[in-house]
Amino acid sequence: MSLDHKLRFGNFTSSEVYKLMPTATGKVSATRGTYIKEKQIERRLKRSLDLSTKTQPMKWGKFCERRVIQLMGTSYASCGEVTLHHPNKELPWAGSPDSECKKEDVGVEVKCYEPKHFAEWNDALDVAKKESSLESLKKSCPKELWQGVSNCIILGRKFIEFIAYMPYESELEQICEAAENWDGPDQVDYEFIFYAIKTGEIDKIPYLPDNGFYKNLNVFRFEVTKEIRKELTDAVIQATTELTA
Repeated sequence: MSLDHKLRFGNFTSSEVYKLMPTATGKVSATRGTYIKEKQIERRLKRSLDLSTKTQPMKWGKFCERRVIQLMGTSYASCGEVTLHHPNKELPWAGSPDSECKKEDVGVEVKCYEPKHFAEWNDALDVAKKESSLESLKKSCPKELWQGVSNCIILGRKFIEFIAYMPYESELEQICEAAENWDGPDQVDYEFIFYAIKTGEIDKIPYLPDNGFYKNLNVFRFEVTKEIRKELTDAVIQATTELTA
């Protein structure tokens, strides 16, 4: 595994690889050409175009992602902050998976969204689960779908687990303590969390009332079939032929 996030520039990444995929109607994505061009520019600049500005939803997501891995148990391991290259080193393809469960051959994607997006993501996953297929996600949630598929390919895992999490109100005291006592280098990123909870302004952060419609922790597992792996791999290979130094 590589800690070198420089793998992300100049390479197609799991978080943005959806831009290479056709739309739900089978047409070429409007973002495809722009995305390939951006990767060409990164190669020439030898740096990322992303200035890495952290938004509050991003900070919240990273904080809760750590909590989710703890809640899932010891068989789940965080992939940390690593960026991994696709096994075929000739392909400009990399990703930063959230977690994996090696015992069960599972790659894990954790999403800790704000309320509206959380509900929409859960509803979309529920439809896919009922259909026992990832197909509906191509239309409803292509970004999340292709990110998960990409990271499973990179990790070499057979299954993908999409985990959607938003804490119950009854969890906020624990979350406040964890945010206040976090001793990592990104401690300042989480000040807004414990301030909101300590001052009683909990509506400034995502949470669920206890015993509501949605559960706090929702796990959906799907097989990443050969067909969907090929679909994504073929798209990356084709884009690679258009990527010049």
